[in-house]
Amino acid sequence: MTGYSVTSVDDTTFEARRGGSRIFLRVVPHTAGDHPELGETDVRKFSVDFQESRGDRGLLVTEKYSPFMVYDRERRDPRMRFITRERLQQFVDGLSLG
Repeated sequence: MTGYSVTSVDDTTFEARRGGSRIFLRVVPHTAGDHPELGETDVRKFSVDFQESRGDRGLLVTEKYSPFMVYDRERRDPRMRFITRERLQQFVDGLSLG
């Protein structure tokens, strides 16, 4: 993240700062044998942890597919974004085709 100062909160959680802006960042890994869809528990935990962090923006990044509830969460709180497999694939496709 160019221009940001990034600190690790734990193995999968980070805080990025630039100027007066703070971004709460969570990475949810996908390992062999895991369910391919982001779990409801992960979504809820991210939402609560983001609120408690008092960050300006919240990003969850994962190789897993997103359940429908992700879109509802983003609609209700536009400060949160879920970067999931289908969104990552769309980005990669855009780079390779463009």
